[in-house]
Amino acid sequence: MQENYAAAVLEIFKIISDHNNEHYPGKAAAIYLAGGAAVHFYVNTRVSDDVDAIMEPYRPAIPADLEVVWKDEEGELKALSFDYQYNPMFGLLDEAYQERAYLWKDIDDNIKLYVLHPIDLVITKLVRYSDSDIADIEALIRLDSFDIDTFERLALKALQESVGISPDRGVHHTVGWVKELYSNFKSKES
Repeated sequence: MQENYAAAVLEIFKIISDHNNEHYPGKAAAIYLAGGAAVHFYVNTRVSDDVDAIMEPYRPAIPADLEVVWKDEEGELKALSFDYQYNPMFGLLDEAYQERAYLWKDIDDNIKLYVLHPIDLVITKLVRYSDSDIADIEALIRLDSFDIDTFERLALKALQESVGISPDRGVHHTVGWVKELYSNFKSKES
């Protein structure tokens, strides 16, 4: 059992690394944390019950039914699982996201764990646009590392390069909403 959410996230990737080294010794991979776990890394506003990740240049060996138990602030036990279905191709993401990602931890010699940059995290949330995505966007745009002009450029570029996501889907409107939200936040900050 892990003492907190961040430790549980790291434990998921330690288990993946151990399993990978057993099945593919010496084969290296970069893992990019996305979704609610990545948002938690930056703003600590919520936790997710699963871990979304992009893995390159291949998907390491991942044990079946991977789950880690952790204790929340009230002392309740929670389960964190790995999302085997997560695929960034179903959403938006600028193809150069790796250049902006933050190296969180060298899990071992073969596995490096990165966290998507806040701009890239917001871009990944533009298509689904659920209540939790909206809350995540509202939190992420407040970070000093969030630049609205870079966000707009990369979001529109990702939309243009996407496969299967129609511009009619409202993403342009959502990008406009993020810009307005950011502008309102910055004006209150002054």
